Amino acid sequence: MSALIGSREFRAMLAAAVARVREGSDYLSQLDAAGGDGDHGTTMRRAMSEIEKTLATHSEARLHELIGQVGWELLSIDGGATGPLLGSFFLGIAEEVGERSSLDTRGLAGAFEAGGARVRKQSKAQAGDKTMLDALLPALIALRAAADAGKDPAQALGAAAEAAARGAEATRDWLPKFGKARFSGERTRGYPDPGATSLAMIFAGFSAGIHITSPSNPDGQTSRGHLMLKKAEKEIVCVAQFIAKEGKENELLQALHRLIAPTHQEAGYLRYELNQAIDNPRAITFIEKFRSQEDFDFHCNTPYIKGFFDNVAPPLMEGVTVTLYKEILP
Repeated sequence: MSALIGSREFRAMLAAAVARVREGSDYLSQLDAAGGDGDHGTTMRRAMSEIEKTLATHSEARLHELIGQVGWELLSIDGGATGPLLGSFFLGIAEEVGERSSLDTRGLAGAFEAGGARVRKQSKAQAGDKTMLDALLPALIALRAAADAGKDPAQALGAAAEAAARGAEATRDWLPKFGKARFSGERTRGYPDPGATSLAMIFAGFSAGIHITSPSNPDGQTSRGHLMLKKAEKEIVCVAQFIAKEGKENELLQALHRLIAPTHQEAGYLRYELNQAIDNPRAITFIEKFRSQEDFDFHCNTPYIKGFFDNVAPPLMEGVTVTLYKEILP
């Protein structure tokens, strides 16, 4: 990991954000269907395609040129306010970066704050209105706090991603005050805001992306084009083995599947598997991998995981065994 964010590092951050949002795009559409057209996931996939195209066509661009081009491409996508707001965010970052070739943590915080300020000029929303600002503003506060505490960019982006995830989750029981969702009122209660959730996924990607690459792999990709994450020393594998109650197998599977998309927002999440035994459909195994024990502890304390084990799971399962492992061979 670098103590500075230059073009190489920001490219990796963008590529990881693209991957994370694409993984969660169906979930975003499900959230949007509660109060809108159900197309936010589709809009975000288009946005990620534009970012990916920019990465491919601007491989030699300087830092501000790369970020600015991303902003201009996002401005042009259809899908309500998503394009203008995300485009404004990146254009604000690019303007603050200026001619600098790299940013330390303070510079990164300042650039992201400039992006946030530009978003706020575009939107009349305030914190608590159930919009993307409810994830963005906590992320910016966490980023600045990390910079002031002398943290490196990876630590700062990790803190920002966690703050964005908490901010998005906090919108679950709020009523929206902007966009089409405001006309749906109570229908949206119980669903996190899709814009805040997609923003949290972007920050989760930024945090994951800053952990990638080696000097021999400057683009942070394998030959198959997938992100190459830098190995942490203490990656945690959680294996949860459930026994569903008779006739409750499908309900338990559906409940477990609903945990996947919000988990994608977490900065420390690496992968998951959901398996069902062939000879005993009541036996369901959920395997998750996290960057560190700290990341796993954060996951366990999220409202959706606590809510699952406290309220959702008990009527559906006879029991569960959770075991933590450290990875020996990849």
